Amino acid sequence: MTFDAIIYDADSIRDALSDSLTNNVLRIDDLSEEDAVQLACIFTDHGIGICLLPRKE
Repeated sequence: MTFDAIIYDADSIRDALSDSLTNNVLRIDDLSEEDAVQLACIFTDHGIGICLLPRKE
C-alpha cells in the first residue's frame, strides 16, 4: 500500500486547508508505508501536523 502525506503548520488539518494563504501546506504523493511512517515520526516529534492518506493500488 502507498500513501499521500499532507504536512501542515496549523492546529488541525481543517484549519490548514481552510486558510492556505496563512498556513503552510505541503503534499507528498505515493510514499511507501515505511517512508510514510518515518516521515510521520519525524514531523510529529517536532510538533508539525501530518495526515497520511492511503492510496488504492
